[in-house]
Amino acid sequence: MARELRLSRRTVDAIAAVIVGQGRNLSEARLVEAIRAQAGTARRLLDENATLRTRVAYLENPAIRDPALAALERAKAAIEDGRFTDAELEYALVRQIRWDQVADGLTAWRAAVEGQASAAILAGENDRAEDLRLSAGEEMRARLEVAGK
Repeated sequence: MARELRLSRRTVDAIAAVIVGQGRNLSEARLVEAIRAQAGTARRLLDENATLRTRVAYLENPAIRDPALAALERAKAAIEDGRFTDAELEYALVRQIRWDQVADGLTAWRAAVEGQASAAILAGENDRAEDLRLSAGEEMRARLEVAGK
């Protein structure tokens, strides 16, 4: 099973230990089925980790990119070692890093909108400033809608 799913033996053994440790009274066939299902989840998680590492590698800000890549590498190693709680903690770190980037980007975007509107006011274009703010709100709603799909 480990070879078939390209997983380490430690990963499959840890999955089995978790399932057995849950105290479920499973027949041998059901136990193998449960382990196989969780092993499939581990394989998908490792594949998604690789995809996420590729995406994170393209981030321009090294203060965000480098810690996220390191955490993803540690998460991968933890999964391969069967240390799933450690992997969960590493993903929590990546999640926070990514959220900080979004928050920073949103703060910069808001400042740019206000700067643009303020410049319009300075140019005596108060109606234009209001239009800019309204269109920015519509833009944000549209982006959030697309992101939610």
